[in-house]
Amino acid sequence: MRREPGAVLIRAGAVVFLLGFVAICLDVLPHPLSRQERPLPLNLLAFLTSLGLGMALWGLWRAIRAGMAAAIRADAPGGGQR
Repeated sequence: MRREPGAVLIRAGAVVFLLGFVAICLDVLPHPLSRQERPLPLNLLAFLTSLGLGMALWGLWRAIRAGMAAAIRADAPGGGQR
């Protein structure tokens, strides 16, 4: 079973993004209800959304590039056969 290039990055990026989104929810939702400072690790975990989005976009870029390369090989004389 061959995996498509970038598929693992897209899935991992989605998981990291969701973890960061949960951290943002935990960080922002209680804000109107209290005046106390939230813990620094929770604020730092919120940066996971950016990291996850970047990972997913990088994986998507790799998948698109691989698809374009396969299409070019298929259009080559001889149908990409060597």
